[in-house]
Amino acid sequence: MQRTLSIKTESISGCTVHNTIKLTSDHAITIDETIKTRKLLYDFSITDIKEQERLLFIEGNGPNKQYIRFLVPRDSVLDPGSPLKAESGTDNYTIFSTRQDTDPMKQSTLNFGYISKIPNCTTDLNSYKQPGLVNMEVIKQ
Repeated sequence: MQRTLSIKTESISGCTVHNTIKLTSDHAITIDETIKTRKLLYDFSITDIKEQERLLFIEGNGPNKQYIRFLVPRDSVLDPGSPLKAESGTDNYTIFSTRQDTDPMKQSTLNFGYISKIPNCTTDLNSYKQPGLVNMEVIKQ
């Protein structure tokens, strides 16, 4: 999986900003890799459909299912119609969450926006990704 996270931040007024987020996930498996894996299943006489699906998934040939969480400043508010759900976090942050599925050789995109009041009116935007998450580019605008 290749992922690109684009973050665009615009000042609304005072210490209030609007963030626009775009997460693009690209299931980079190729048809050649899928054919090679299916040939191996045939060569090893693995005919059970459930076992084939399990092995294809392990090999990365199946749909990618992601549970996505964004930790944002406390009291941030999602734009109307957002596909995410807001959950309470701690005293410092709120959690926006959803699920994103990406089929093999396809791309999926998640778009949403939210408004935040920035503590102390700092202008720095910090973003962190989960440790161990590879193949993800972060673009700040």
